[in-house]
Amino acid sequence: MYKIAVCDDEEFICTKIEQTMVHYGERYGLELKICVFYTGERLLQALQDAEGCFDLLFLDIGLRSMNGISVAEVIREKMGNEEMLIVYISGRQEYAMQLFKTRPMDFLVKPVSREELIAAFLKAKKLLDRGNEMFEYKVKNIYYKMPYSRIFYFQSAERKIILYYDNGRTEFYDKLDNIAKCMNQPGFWRIHKSYLVNSRYVVACGYEALTMMNGDELPISQSKRREMRKMLLDVRKEKIRGYKICD
Repeated sequence: MYKIAVCDDEEFICTKIEQTMVHYGERYGLELKICVFYTGERLLQALQDAEGCFDLLFLDIGLRSMNGISVAEVIREKMGNEEMLIVYISGRQEYAMQLFKTRPMDFLVKPVSREELIAAFLKAKKLLDRGNEMFEYKVKNIYYKMPYSRIFYFQSAERKIILYYDNGRTEFYDKLDNIAKCMNQPGFWRIHKSYLVNSRYVVACGYEALTMMNGDELPISQSKRREMRKMLLDVRKEKIRGYKICD
């Protein structure tokens, strides 16, 4: 099941998104649960209650009482919810620089077409499905699994790998080259001989270093800088990440 929230104070926009998702789900046999909210306050209340656990949020920036950016800041910073994918919807395009710190998946300009809504949902579905895949590692002859979606980055330290994730870190014996070679997850970048990062958790990227969501600043090796610039340009075109690119 894919759980979708829609938050817009214009009823016809909510109805259009809801009907588009319902029809698409019925046509392709997808189980979708859709909840509609007309204020940011009601959405935030739902997220605090048991009823509010969503995979994808279509969020209007121009909400009357509490605007969408403020709502997203509460979701990310105060609630610590990094898993929910956010698609901003607005009648204006000049918000781009304000959106970086809330890490949206996409930005749609009103009037939004049915095709744009479906494309945004399919992009989210791809990311959500990918997040269910697991990384397996061994510590003292015990095998563990962790969703790739929780992993911030891998660091090579002599013969060990340090895996940094949302709740801390763990260590195990392996080589980063082995992990990178077997990695079948798009979005993991080898930025240095000692670092393999999940680009989903990059919040700022410069020429010589990037910053992860947990505040760690990691170096980009000289041999990787040209490759990194190309990937960043590709990401800019696709609009699928929400971090600041420092030119």
